Amino acid sequence: AGSDSGATEIVLAPTPAGVLHPATQLAPTDSATAALWRQMPPLTTVNELGRAKAGATVLLEGRAGNDRRVHPTLVFQRYGRGKAIVFAVQDAWLWQMHADIPVEDQRHETFWRQLLRWLVSDVPTRADLGPVAEGAVDEGVPLRVVISDSAYVRSNGATVTAEVVSPGGERSTLPFEWATDRDGEYTALLVPGTNGVHTVSITAAIGRDTIRSTVGYVRVAEPRAEHFGAEMRPAVLRQFADETGGRYYPASEAARLAEDIVYTTSGATEIERLDLWDMPAVFILLLSVLGAEWLYRRRRGLA
Repeated sequence: AGSDSGATEIVLAPTPAGVLHPATQLAPTDSATAALWRQMPPLTTVNELGRAKAGATVLLEGRAGNDRRVHPTLVFQRYGRGKAIVFAVQDAWLWQMHADIPVEDQRHETFWRQLLRWLVSDVPTRADLGPVAEGAVDEGVPLRVVISDSAYVRSNGATVTAEVVSPGGERSTLPFEWATDRDGEYTALLVPGTNGVHTVSITAAIGRDTIRSTVGYVRVAEPRAEHFGAEMRPAVLRQFADETGGRYYPASEAARLAEDIVYTTSGATEIERLDLWDMPAVFILLLSVLGAEWLYRRRRGLA
């Protein structure tokens, strides 16, 4: 219900998306989460929201008394690499201080803790190591890192190195070079010498400011890609040709291939030559064509 101050009292409940979302999930199961939200005291809002924009997700919605309208209350939308969140109430502290809420009730703390953790969970570090693909021994694995200054503006003047620790504990230093066509992006090529998981730690220096990244991991193993090792292997091809009675042709002798291809009587190959006139269907078709032509000429007075 409304008040003289312009505030509207609403009872909040999670949407289907809110029941499953980590920021608003108050219990291990969906039904228990919905039940806990139904027990929360009503709050007031002075910022009534309209329909959510396309791309926005409503996690909590409120209803005012017998009003059938639904008020989006906790809404978020992705924006670039971040997110924008609106929580349109003015007195969420009532979930902790209301007379009906026991002192030991943790729903208020749980909600805000989860909401803030979710808010900053995707914030990149100032030395942001990009996704790393799996690699193979003695094959280059590209590494990419984005360096930002204290204002999170991409910096092009940094000195960037990576400390790589192999599965056996050997440490090596890998320098990065600035990708001149992209601000703040530095690249390097890691050539691992052994299989296993290699750890990568980035250190960047911008003037007197030193930045360190979280640890990244590069898994090195025998490739499982379908076309791995697709290069030509002459020895294997010659072996196949010898064992199957064939012949191996290198690229320099490919012109001879058309001349050397002949029919063979071995295996399941069988050559059969049939006279065209021994096929009744073709013979009848030819007679039909000749008869149709004769009838046409007769009707036109040409025969």
